[in-house]
Amino acid sequence: MFKHNDMEMLEREVIERDSIGLGRGLLRGRIVWRERFWTGPKLYFFDNAHSIGAISPHE
Repeated sequence: MFKHNDMEMLEREVIERDSIGLGRGLLRGRIVWRERFWTGPKLYFFDNAHSIGAISPHE
């Protein structure tokens, strides 16, 4: 299971991606991430304004 620091690190990455113009879904990205952090193994992140990527530590 992931530690709290892992969640903070991903949120920081989402902020950095948004700040350089790769995505506009910062708030939604955080909500999706928090949901998945507690309910499943996948880490979700926005890779641009229209799509969302997923990384699974089990794949």
